[in-house]
Amino acid sequence: MLNLLIEEYREQNRGIQIIKLENKYQMCTNKDYAEYIKKIIEPKKKKSLSQATLETLTIIAYKQPITKVEIEDIRGVKCDKVLQTLFENELIREAGRLNKIGKPIIYKTTDEFLKLLNIESLEELPPIENYQEVATNE
Repeated sequence: MLNLLIEEYREQNRGIQIIKLENKYQMCTNKDYAEYIKKIIEPKKKKSLSQATLETLTIIAYKQPITKVEIEDIRGVKCDKVLQTLFENELIREAGRLNKIGKPIIYKTTDEFLKLLNIESLEELPPIENYQEVATNE
């Protein structure tokens, strides 16, 4: 009976197979599907974001669409590496180009950004004035 089941699983190329280990049998994943299953069960490694990256992401979230030059004017420092990190983490995207000299890229946040904050839309972001009050009271 067990041999029939083993053969049936093999013939139908199922995701589960039955293997014999010494005097025992074990159900396990079919090795043909190992890579797919690994992608499902391995947690995605989440990198923590630096203070500079979080500041830049906040600027983009509240000022979008925004160019790199505008971000750098607000922060007072270059932001190439920070933007690259945000792209790699799929938190920002290119949203087109400004119709100005040089046609600079404009940036916006992504759906991944919304998921990260557990919000459905940018309207759910806290009002920026709340942060300005905190900053002036410190």
